[in-house]
Amino acid sequence: MAKHRNSRPKSKPPVAAKLAAPQRVELEAQLPVVAPAPALALPDRLPTHEEIARRAYELWLHRGTPNGSQLEDWLSAERELRTHAA
Repeated sequence: MAKHRNSRPKSKPPVAAKLAAPQRVELEAQLPVVAPAPALALPDRLPTHEEIARRAYELWLHRGTPNGSQLEDWLSAERELRTHAA
């Protein structure tokens, strides 16, 4: 009987014990030592909504009450109060 091209020999797969055991790699020894990132310096107390609103209003008055500057005044007031609180 002729063998088919795609036929495979009916041999048993290799026994697991005969396979070479992979070498164990110590990952911790290969990783670089990295210092932890320093904690961000946050103020003890953040400014309240009312404090920021009051300061933003003061900035707005000081700038001559221009239209369209509410967000800029608010962010400036918040930044200023957070910096002084730290």
